[in-house]
Amino acid sequence: MYYYSRFWREFFTILLVGIGILILATVVVTIISWWKIFTKAGEKGWKSLIPIYSGYVLIKNIARKSTIFYWIIVGFSMFGGVFTGRFYVSINSFFLVIMGFLYAVFWVGFPVYYVLIILSVAKNFGKSTAFAFGLMFLPVVFYPLLAFGNSKFINPISSIASDEDEYEYIYEEDEEEEV
Repeated sequence: MYYYSRFWREFFTILLVGIGILILATVVVTIISWWKIFTKAGEKGWKSLIPIYSGYVLIKNIARKSTIFYWIIVGFSMFGGVFTGRFYVSINSFFLVIMGFLYAVFWVGFPVYYVLIILSVAKNFGKSTAFAFGLMFLPVVFYPLLAFGNSKFINPISSIASDEDEYEYIYEEDEEEEV
């Protein structure tokens, strides 16, 4: 009996150490990949290490999306989490229902926004929609491919100009070529 328990104890110890080493290697590869992706996009690599700020930089400068929805999600999830949690004694129940509803709506909206961000990142690096789905479902494989592959960051015409300004700019170029 002692022999079997010792065997299983050693087996699970070796198994857990192996899993720990695998997780550590995955984290290191992910950090290096994100650093390289930020560098390819023209950002400083250290910006990828700061949790909320890296999300802001990813959305604003790399995915070229508006960040307002990101801040709404972060704000309401924190606000809703606080008021639907422990500090509900002095707040009426209707407010709790509304905050719980907003909390649920914004956390359902977050995956949709995540998909849009990943599609934009793939597009801005010149990759296909299939590659974007790879980024979503196998990030450990596809982020290093994006970081260490031959993909280049494609800078849009202007991240500040509206769609109408971009079309007018392109239209003005066409007029000048005709003359």
